[in-house]
Amino acid sequence: MKKNNEMNEMVCPHCRKKTSRGASECHGCHATIQYGPPSWAFPVLALESTIAGLMASKFSHEVSFFIPWLIAMGAFAAGCVFLEKIFYDRVQFKLGRRG
Repeated sequence: MKKNNEMNEMVCPHCRKKTSRGASECHGCHATIQYGPPSWAFPVLALESTIAGLMASKFSHEVSFFIPWLIAMGAFAAGCVFLEKIFYDRVQFKLGRRG
């Protein structure tokens, strides 16, 4: 069983130094640490929700214009919660380019 202190530490894949969970940068190589969903996930989700709204409005001629977009916004909100849950433990170390 891991000690509580060990669970709050991460090892940088670039320099192999221990860094505490929640830090924004590695103490050894100064790599940026990103937590949670990747940066591309939310724009893709927004695009998919927009397409869902367009499809819903196309197939619901009798319903007001507001209802399909309300469905699309609900899908976006549910997708955001889903992304946060599936990427909960995701940690990525990114080395910056030095010029």
